[in-house]
Amino acid sequence: MYSRLINIFRFNKIFWWVICFLLVSNIIFFTTYLEGQKDRINELQKLYNTKRNLQTSKKDNGQEQFIRAREDINLVLERLPEKKDFAGTASELFAILKKYRVETGKIVYKPESVDFNGLSKYATSLNIKGDYSSLKALLADIQEARNFFCIEDLAFTSKPLEDTVELKIKIAVYFR
Repeated sequence: MYSRLINIFRFNKIFWWVICFLLVSNIIFFTTYLEGQKDRINELQKLYNTKRNLQTSKKDNGQEQFIRAREDINLVLERLPEKKDFAGTASELFAILKKYRVETGKIVYKPESVDFNGLSKYATSLNIKGDYSSLKALLADIQEARNFFCIEDLAFTSKPLEDTVELKIKIAVYFR
């Protein structure tokens, strides 16, 4: 049996030359390719470290971020309606609901506490019934309204074999 294996290896010289050639070419390719990649890896690592150091130095400037955040808060506060404009804001929401002819229950705004000084919050919860496409369009109109309506809670429910969908929504309005 041993002699038989040796004979197989002797008579398949072309096969062994091909195997040796592939092995040597693989080793040469691997070493040249790997060396080129090591240089590229080092270059990219230096570039990454340089950019990261620049970003961390920008992050260290907390005073600038605080000032920018304060300006953004003041901008939002300026755009909020005054408390005396509550009736106009409520009527805008009612007009949007009326536009889509959806069934709503009684609309009652309840004042809620806000942790931010000078702000007032009024929230209402509605159960609206209608078809899905009109409720979807209704939500889009509420989001794009002139006044700032904050949708705090939203849930769609439907019953099998019915065309109507029920939308439970909680909308809050903030005033300064």
